[in-house]
Amino acid sequence: MMGEGSSATVHGRELSNLENRLYSEARVEDESLLHKVGKIAKDVLNLYYAPKEVEKASNGRIYRALGVHLFKRIVPTGGDYVNRLLPCKIPSFSLEFRLKYSSDTASGLESYSFTTCLYETAHLGMIAISMPALVRSVQEGNIGRTMAIVGFNIAINLYPIMLQRYVRARISNVLEHISEKTSVV
Repeated sequence: MMGEGSSATVHGRELSNLENRLYSEARVEDESLLHKVGKIAKDVLNLYYAPKEVEKASNGRIYRALGVHLFKRIVPTGGDYVNRLLPCKIPSFSLEFRLKYSSDTASGLESYSFTTCLYETAHLGMIAISMPALVRSVQEGNIGRTMAIVGFNIAINLYPIMLQRYVRARISNVLEHISEKTSVV
């Protein structure tokens, strides 16, 4: 605890009297348990979302073999065909929009890459939400409903997840290329 009248600094900034009082009872150090857990969670998320070498190989060859590039054409929320038909792009789905309003190409690509993580997370959540219905239909032996739920998840969730990973792998390759070019200069 701190005595009356003494002040402390956090991250190089002197604390106000109110901040000193709040911190005097329970000091939050940079290496607190919560901070360590946060670092571990961030590392785990980065490990999951970072494109793997097999995903980046030949600019997404594994996903093209699974037909993800064809799925990309028909996605109703910003696929190639939809973008050609609509007079305006949906900003959150448009890489073009991100690049136009970013300070440079790399930051626009990084922003869009982060967005793909959000979309992937949403689809992972929808898979999780559908699992109780899938388990129940399997337990009941209802093959028709089981196949419908699996088919729905493949079309509505699995392919969009693979699309996000395909796009993120391609972005990662471009960012690596940009990084190599700027480090040579």
